[in-house]
Amino acid sequence: MVRAASEKGDAEKLLLYGAKAQNILSSFKASPAPSGTPAETWEQQKKRTIESNQDNIRYIQQAIYGGAYQTQDSAKRADQLLRFAKTFPDSEYALPALGVAATSYQQAQNPPKMLEVANALLMKDPNNLGMLLLVSDYYGEKGEQLDKAESYAQKAATLAESVQRPANVTEDQWKQQTALQKGLALSTLGQVNLQKKNNLQAVKNFQAAAPLLKSNDASYARNAYRLGFAFINLKKIPDARTAFSDAASVSSPYKGPAQDKLKTLPAGTTTRRKTS
Repeated sequence: MVRAASEKGDAEKLLLYGAKAQNILSSFKASPAPSGTPAETWEQQKKRTIESNQDNIRYIQQAIYGGAYQTQDSAKRADQLLRFAKTFPDSEYALPALGVAATSYQQAQNPPKMLEVANALLMKDPNNLGMLLLVSDYYGEKGEQLDKAESYAQKAATLAESVQRPANVTEDQWKQQTALQKGLALSTLGQVNLQKKNNLQAVKNFQAAAPLLKSNDASYARNAYRLGFAFINLKKIPDARTAFSDAASVSSPYKGPAQDKLKTLPAGTTTRRKTS
């Protein structure tokens, strides 16, 4: 039944059949010894039976996780992945499912659910780099729980330098990914500094983040856009013009706002951006 639902790409039926399979497994694990069978012998038999079915159990979990993961609607995808994690709390896919659910709730513009799932995941996995970035970025952008945002972003920046490369990721891919993650953490720190009116430190963090974010236009533009406001607060208008020009130089949601902000600044020259 799971295989048939998987071939049809029916995530809802996969979840339904998966819950039934998990109930069968849970009932078997909890079943008492048959009459005449010693309890210790029965427990050993159950253990061997479960071990011999590990491939089937793993296939069921993988199929259901994959089906939910491929759901196009972000809100449905998040709900399905959350159901998967609750149905299979001990699965190797449970934590990844929660992580994708949190980012899917973010895409669905449901911040309360995003924070609920992300914070629950961080309780289970305090070093989850993706969730540290997600939560700190949200709080930094909103100007809420800034101390928590700063702590999470600092931790993320450190983890990005020490996390181990998975075997299925090339050295170049890993270098780009970890650079982007550290850049996002530094940009969040800069945003926290900006919210706390520590503009000099904000500039330092934004400038440190910029070269690390080059591989992602939206993140690079947002960082430059934020940097522009830090320079305005410091009354460094030429530097602000350069920052907003950088934000407007790539295709992203910040292109228009950066162009509009440039029109409000006093006329003048821009400073040369450091390329190093």
